[in-house]
Amino acid sequence: MRILMMNPALSNKFPNGRELIHDVDLIHLPMGILYLAGVAMQGGHDVRVIDMPVSNMGWTEVERIVDEFRPHLAGVTTMTATFPNAMRCARIAKAAGARVVMGGAHVTFEYAEALSSDCVDYVIKGEGEQAFASLLQMLVAGQAPDGKVSGLIARPAQRRSRDRLDDKGASSFGDTSLPKRIRNLDSIAFPPYDLLDMKHYVELEALGIHTSRGCPYRCDFCTIQGQWGRQVTWRSADEVAREMKWLVDRYAYRGREFIFYDDTFTVNRAHVLDICDSMKRWDVDVRWKAMTRVDRVDDDLLQRMKSSGCFRIIYGIETTNEESLAKCGKDTHIRDVFAAVRMAKEAGLEVAGYFIIGFPWETRDDMSRVIDTMGALELDEYGLAMLAPYPGTPYFDHPERFGISIPDRDWERFNHLLPIIESKNFTRKDQAEAFVDYLCQHVID
Repeated sequence: MRILMMNPALSNKFPNGRELIHDVDLIHLPMGILYLAGVAMQGGHDVRVIDMPVSNMGWTEVERIVDEFRPHLAGVTTMTATFPNAMRCARIAKAAGARVVMGGAHVTFEYAEALSSDCVDYVIKGEGEQAFASLLQMLVAGQAPDGKVSGLIARPAQRRSRDRLDDKGASSFGDTSLPKRIRNLDSIAFPPYDLLDMKHYVELEALGIHTSRGCPYRCDFCTIQGQWGRQVTWRSADEVAREMKWLVDRYAYRGREFIFYDDTFTVNRAHVLDICDSMKRWDVDVRWKAMTRVDRVDDDLLQRMKSSGCFRIIYGIETTNEESLAKCGKDTHIRDVFAAVRMAKEAGLEVAGYFIIGFPWETRDDMSRVIDTMGALELDEYGLAMLAPYPGTPYFDHPERFGISIPDRDWERFNHLLPIIESKNFTRKDQAEAFVDYLCQHVID
């Protein structure tokens, strides 16, 4: 079969363009569809990949590629903010006669919305490699995959106009559970990077890989536990270093910036130390960065990371409000934040911190205090988001529990730059004004 994998353009309400989105660290290799492209290639299929954000590809070019390639199957990935553009990709592929399978965080939870359209035939929930391989095998064999593959949901043959779960949780979609996780991540082949025009990622110093999948924590603002479950799986340190070495040599990337995409890179201290040692054995010469929690670092670990090429640690700090740290499920404390920043600086690392405003219990004054006190940490880079109640989080699934409303479910607004929720404590205007305060204090020189 001819298979086209598609990463849609970012939210139309977000400033697009390679340079702009690189400045806010939104340029990532589309690892999800790359891994699935590798699965398809192993099955002997002809595969192409479109990554719209990095290629700056417009819709006319997408239509031209689809018209020329004439895919039998199109695979589309989507986050919440990209869902409208993902649906546009699906419509283009469907108009050319392709079947369409959609995956990613958003449709793991909002699969009914996608499958209630006429342009999406299948949704893959959570980890996709095994379900995608089974789907390809069944399509080649001419079999209908309805209800036969864990993690794969098919559009019902007799679709209702708006198919939703009923009050008892039943659904005409059949089994909608997550698939079983892949225990041995080393069994998955390296992604076929050459399917992308890699010069874009090299120019932007945007190469990176995963060393693990999943996160064991229960932060209420995050969808990871609902998408993957709380089990963490790891790649072996030598496989990590071997892939990094291949990327460095293949794309003349020596000495350049590299990122680990893991949700909590240092959750397994011993694994991180093994990776640092393996990078030295394989002579992996890159400047690398990773994201983690403030309570999962120590002096020796950070120094070992530094010695293997780490130049920056990114902490998910979330807030300087102790009450918010307790209530949002983060389970850290302000003292942990200051200690983690101090240790990283003493190790010679740059420190970046990500924050959130707009938790349901906050007031406009609370938001201002968070923004005012961020500067006391003396970070090298700050990132602030307005709380986005993503599908799959308690804030979205049970807003009444938190006393919030979501007046506008325009998915493109779920990009952290626009206010979404309202509560008895604040309006969307309050959040927007606080965000402008942040820009003035921490971003605009």
